[in-house]
Amino acid sequence: MTLLYETVPAFQETWIECLGDLSRYRMAVEELDLKEREVWTGVARYWYNTAADKNPDVGRIQHYLSVLSRPYILQQLFFYTKSLVTVRSFSGTRESVLLLFNPLPQGPRPSNHPPLITAFVSAHGALFNRDTSSRVITSTSEFLSRLDKFITRVGPTFRMQGVHMASSNIAAMLEYGHPNALLPLEFQQVNMHSSKDLGDI
Repeated sequence: MTLLYETVPAFQETWIECLGDLSRYRMAVEELDLKEREVWTGVARYWYNTAADKNPDVGRIQHYLSVLSRPYILQQLFFYTKSLVTVRSFSGTRESVLLLFNPLPQGPRPSNHPPLITAFVSAHGALFNRDTSSRVITSTSEFLSRLDKFITRVGPTFRMQGVHMASSNIAAMLEYGHPNALLPLEFQQVNMHSSKDLGDI
């Protein structure tokens, strides 16, 4: 595959994604040696990030990057939501993102993730499921009450986490690419009016 990547540049984007797929499959079959598994995870990330740079509008690649982000739930949420709202969204993401939301604690049960991150992802889970209970308000309140201390504690690490949160929040405003989302519909109507006005000139 790398030989094709080097010698047939006309299909370079295809070869790059295939190299990511092969690395991801190699990672998946490595069950005994965790160090080896991490190496292949890094290789797969490299190729998928290269593919995403060349095709930022392809949701399938964002989906694969989310799978490779386990167990970091904030990064998973970031890539899943990008996959949902990108120009060419990936249909399988709607089912996969539910697996991210379902194991999150609904109450005061212990979690491996910082409480702020758990609250943030839990709030997005409620929004994604269009949950009209108080869950989204409770999770958002917990997130906001912990935010200042969390930023102080993690320091420069929050630069990337902040980007992940902001991007996920934008996806929430776009209702995660739901077919009945209101805001994207407004953009479509504005584009239709703009095109019509240009046609009249």
